[in-house]
Amino acid sequence: MQKSTLLALIYALFLLLLCTDLALFTFAREWHVRFIAGEDRATEWLTFTFFLGAALAGVRIVRKHSARMDRRVLCILLGLSVFYLVCAGEEISWGQRVFGFATPEAIVERNQQQEFNIHNLKLPVLHPRDIFGLYVYLYGIALPLLIGWRSRARSQNWQGWVFHPGIAGCFLFAEGVNAVRDPLCQFLTGRIEPALQTAACNHIEESVEMYWALAAVCGTLLLHRFWRESARRPRRL
Repeated sequence: MQKSTLLALIYALFLLLLCTDLALFTFAREWHVRFIAGEDRATEWLTFTFFLGAALAGVRIVRKHSARMDRRVLCILLGLSVFYLVCAGEEISWGQRVFGFATPEAIVERNQQQEFNIHNLKLPVLHPRDIFGLYVYLYGIALPLLIGWRSRARSQNWQGWVFHPGIAGCFLFAEGVNAVRDPLCQFLTGRIEPALQTAACNHIEESVEMYWALAAVCGTLLLHRFWRESARRPRRL
């Protein structure tokens, strides 16, 4: 399958999720509230599943191709896999509501939602979500586009074996949803009841995280495909 076809299928998956979400919110709002939006609902579990899938895909790349990897490539891919695993755990508060354990008092005092996670900690300078935002813009968009622009870099330099240009195609869609988040919430002001507007805006924020997670797993699978195809012409990278 050609890369353009694969990217088209990925975008179709993004659009399918987006259209399904909008249709359910519009025409089956009660069902949407019960099963899609909010904690322990479909959106949260899909986000967890996508991040976990990205972590496992990254580990698979390392396991199958580590013998011909540059040490920098190996460290970056392992680091990304650990990062995705942390994101998956954070999304469900490390299984707190599944296993029923309490939040330690030291975390309760500093956590905005009194949950067992770090991404909701109240910090004076850098919010943990800012770190993820930096990852999205740097690894997900900027570096893949730069490597893609330097068209020969993929085959000659180690960077192209980590920052594959196809990754940017995944994250640009997710970031597009993020870009319209605030304007959409402003558009809803006065058009629906306040309580529903709050729920809708919270769900939009959760959906952005889901699309970022989907971009992560799709981007890592694209990278996995690239490494698999490169095995036909072995070289150390």
